[in-house]
Amino acid sequence: MKLLALFACFLFSVHADLQPHNFTSRQMGCDFRVMIYSENADLAKRAAEKAFARILEINQACSDYLVKSEVNSLSASHQEWFPLSEDLFTVLDYSLNLSEQSSGAFDITCGPLTRMWRKARFMKKIPSDKEIARNLERCGYRKIELKDQQAKLLAPQMKIDLGAVAKGYAIDEAMKVLKRNSIQHAMIDASGDLLMTAHPTGKWTIYLSDRNHSINNEYIQIKQGALATSGSSLQNLKKDGKTYSHIIDPRTGRALTQNQRVSVFAESAMEADALASSFSVLNFQENSLLLKNCGVRINNGNSIHQSKNFPTVYSGDKL
Repeated sequence: MKLLALFACFLFSVHADLQPHNFTSRQMGCDFRVMIYSENADLAKRAAEKAFARILEINQACSDYLVKSEVNSLSASHQEWFPLSEDLFTVLDYSLNLSEQSSGAFDITCGPLTRMWRKARFMKKIPSDKEIARNLERCGYRKIELKDQQAKLLAPQMKIDLGAVAKGYAIDEAMKVLKRNSIQHAMIDASGDLLMTAHPTGKWTIYLSDRNHSINNEYIQIKQGALATSGSSLQNLKKDGKTYSHIIDPRTGRALTQNQRVSVFAESAMEADALASSFSVLNFQENSLLLKNCGVRINNGNSIHQSKNFPTVYSGDKL
């Protein structure tokens, strides 16, 4: 799960009729917070409830924690064609395209590796080379086929893990629900993954955190868009002087050991969510094509690397 890497500071100097209304629901393992600017409190509440219902629907399709979820049924489909809902097909299709573009740095078939490293963090024991190799054999984005809104897993014991993309998709879909219910100005925050429509008076001010999860005095100002951050400061395993992240390089099967925070600014939350994971594994030089549609900022403690499309970062006292 992505870490809470951003702190959003929202300015309430809106014109007299628009008021901020806040709603929170615990879903997909984190708090989804919806802020709506509206003249009508009842309208805002109804819209937020419908948005939360949509998130629940997506979680039932995409969660690998729910035993009877659609994605778990796909993982258990025994190399046969499996019919997909529109939600799961959309997420799989986007994910496989990103896997190709990132040369495997993003890979939703890494479920066996994810489970192996979850167990390692719990047991405080690094997996052996043999364990890693065995689980790598069960992974690989080229081992899944999509056709006519169906999917087939081509190898035994595969496990799909949508943890790096499903939350972003849920945020996008929830925002669509708000718009269909006459909400023009809103922000959705899911544990630091943010999506914003146009601010009612100007721009959203968002404070960034450093690689140790501490809020500092750096901030960006944006009119609208999505922002996601990935890092390892909370979910990790410390062993023999090294810190092993919960983020895995799907190409090697090994947990990352660099302590860094990757922030991505993109048009949609699904893009920002997935690309933040991708650039935790990649660097700017490895895949410049992905930088065309997003802005990236990487803080590794010793230096900060920022692409030209990332919003300007300001420093100063908190507003």
